[in-house]
Amino acid sequence: MNRHVLKLSCGLTCTLFLDEETGDFDCMWSRRPTKALLPAILSEYRPWRDQILEDWSRRSGKKMLVVEI
Repeated sequence: MNRHVLKLSCGLTCTLFLDEETGDFDCMWSRRPTKALLPAILSEYRPWRDQILEDWSRRSGKKMLVVEI
């Protein structure tokens, strides 16, 4: 498992754990994000996450589909 850490400007920290074999990933937050912070969080989190997954795709030669709910 690779570990990637993002320190957001709102004070939260997100740690993304990526399984290099399967592409499975999980995020752990320093504290629960509030609804009010969501727009700010997503503007920093999504590009960071997408770059990590794009880099993995290039390294592994595999594709990934991320679905947000």
